[in-house]
Amino acid sequence: MSGQLIRKALLIAIIVLALLNGYLAYMYIFGSPFPYIGTLIIGPYQLVTMRNNEIILYSEYSPLSFRTLITEIIIKGVNVINGKTLWVTNVVSSSLIPPLIAFSLVNNDLFLITYGQYIYHTGKWLITETTINVTVINTLMGNVINSTVIAVTPYATVLNVISNHVYIMILPPSTNSMIITYYKLSDSPPYITLAWNQTLTDVCGPYSTTGNIGIHEGTKYVLMTVPCNKTIHVYLLNRASGGGVIRSIFITSPSGVARIYGVINNTVIYLCGTRICGTNMVTNETWSIPIMGYLTSVTTYEGKA
Repeated sequence: MSGQLIRKALLIAIIVLALLNGYLAYMYIFGSPFPYIGTLIIGPYQLVTMRNNEIILYSEYSPLSFRTLITEIIIKGVNVINGKTLWVTNVVSSSLIPPLIAFSLVNNDLFLITYGQYIYHTGKWLITETTINVTVINTLMGNVINSTVIAVTPYATVLNVISNHVYIMILPPSTNSMIITYYKLSDSPPYITLAWNQTLTDVCGPYSTTGNIGIHEGTKYVLMTVPCNKTIHVYLLNRASGGGVIRSIFITSPSGVARIYGVINNTVIYLCGTRICGTNMVTNETWSIPIMGYLTSVTTYEGKA
């Protein structure tokens, strides 16, 4: 009886060794057939970005305050292989409201852009002011290497961050104009560079409060969409030459312009109801194509969408 058990145990051991040897040979020739999956417990943190084996996370904490809201922004780098925290940096922002936060990673430097509102006294008046600050954090050591205020204004302001570019749109009240400022971010001093400042007139009259001002980047151009009362004003700006207006057009649609994807050969491509539409900014000619199902994205390439 014991001899049979020994023979069965030896047979099982031989089979296991054969399978293991086959698996190792397969890995050596073809690589592992199973994907590596790791689990990282990040707690209350949100993802900023990931590079190499490091993941960058952030969280916000606001202690009780009777005058202004003080927000502590905690940013940390974590090794995704062993879960070890590499560095932690705290940035404090005080504002009337929780600050709007955006990030941009340029090589080894992480740019934290915060949009906050403040109140100050001028004689008998209280003025609400919008401030946009850029904090630069070196992700190798986790230390703050620069902090710069790039905008202070009492007017309504829209912030848009795309890659290493920052766009600030200022809308003065009771006027039909807009000020758009374009900054470049780099990993060397002075880190934030003002590229150009452009004032647009006859923009809307009045602006719409239900839509968002959008920025779409091309190789040399910027496509900006401004929601108006019953239309959308679309601008094609020359990003490489001071933000000058190349073309502009008002787009109207019975179903409403839900989203704009870009411009091809002077034609703006956008979503209008259950159709994808195009309007030529030179001839004003418009076409539309019905969508079967749900449109999730549109990519433009060499004159085609």
